[in-house]
Amino acid sequence: MHGNCSHHVSNELTQCLSLNQLLSVWGGTSPTAAARRRGHSCPICSKAFETRYKLERHQLTHTGEKPYACPYCPHRCNQRDNLKAHIGSKHREYYDPNSVDI
Repeated sequence: MHGNCSHHVSNELTQCLSLNQLLSVWGGTSPTAAARRRGHSCPICSKAFETRYKLERHQLTHTGEKPYACPYCPHRCNQRDNLKAHIGSKHREYYDPNSVDI
């Protein structure tokens, strides 16, 4: 086995190929190429985003951080829109879709 390779795609493959090489052979695009096109890539999973804000929002999925707390119960969310949806479904009597406080 060569380098960091843990398995081979087929028996005919005589040398290890990096993910980028395999994607090139199969006609895909590498995560790093997508990141370059979009400008912001996650250092953990290489998912690419068009804006820094979207990257930062995505990174909360890796950290487990939930900065948005429901004011009516202990529920917490990692995205503001998820908190609005929670309040709309669980606390309808308090829900104001135009509220900017959330």
